[in-house]
Amino acid sequence: MYKRQGHQQSGNSGLEAVGPGASTKKAKVAGGTSGVSTHIAEYQLTMKIAKSLKKELVNRGYAVVMTRTKNNVNISNKERAIKINKSGADIYIRIHGDSSGSRGVKGASIFYPSARNPYVSRLSRSSKRLSKKLLNAYCKKTGIKKRGCSGSIKAYGVRRIALRKKDSLLKGRITIYYTKGFINFDPADLKGFVACAKERNPHADYREE
Repeated sequence: MYKRQGHQQSGNSGLEAVGPGASTKKAKVAGGTSGVSTHIAEYQLTMKIAKSLKKELVNRGYAVVMTRTKNNVNISNKERAIKINKSGADIYIRIHGDSSGSRGVKGASIFYPSARNPYVSRLSRSSKRLSKKLLNAYCKKTGIKKRGCSGSIKAYGVRRIALRKKDSLLKGRITIYYTKGFINFDPADLKGFVACAKERNPHADYREE
């Protein structure tokens, strides 16, 4: 089993292809988010969860490989994917702490590869089955709200890019809005992030909020 903890201590706004042979590019590593109440950074949260999960899985007889074992690294998404493929793992799990501009949003969700994904469509059906089992067990055990499973192509159409100036929780960050959600970034390279989003959708709206 291969576990990937989302993000790292510092994002990398350099661009790389979204997949083998793809002309579309994206940021190598997004900066991640932080808890609105705890203020714990996503990269710290995912590391803590990943270490606890590894211990439990090893106790149950699983062989576990982790993307990273410390926070201060610089490993791009492409490099992580290569490492994953070389590991020969049967199961690949990514751990993230998604963000929202509202304190009232709570719950857990799982994304799995879409059947329309040009790279791993063959894994969609089995990934969907596993995702549902994991989410049901997790929500039943913790009592957290179930927000569902969704097939993700990850190359969602970009609708809007916003530099957050007014929202006290996200002030100074960049939000890229997709057709099915949004991701927040640290603006280490505003020009690079906007260029990345514009490449996905030349008509994406850029604004300050």
